[in-house]
Amino acid sequence: MTNKKIYKLSRYGNLLIVNAAIANNIDIRKVKLLVDTGSSYTVLRSSLLQSS
Repeated sequence: MTNKKIYKLSRYGNLLIVNAAIANNIDIRKVKLLVDTGSSYTVLRSSLLQSS
């Protein structure tokens, strides 16, 4: 992936939300992710990664 975009964090109360783009071989999906600063992994639903 050569095209990169920087997204700003949004604050909702004590939560941090970031817009993100998830790409597969067919399309790109825009999603909002909750930022957990203490986590070691990012977990996504498999349906987000599969083509429709």
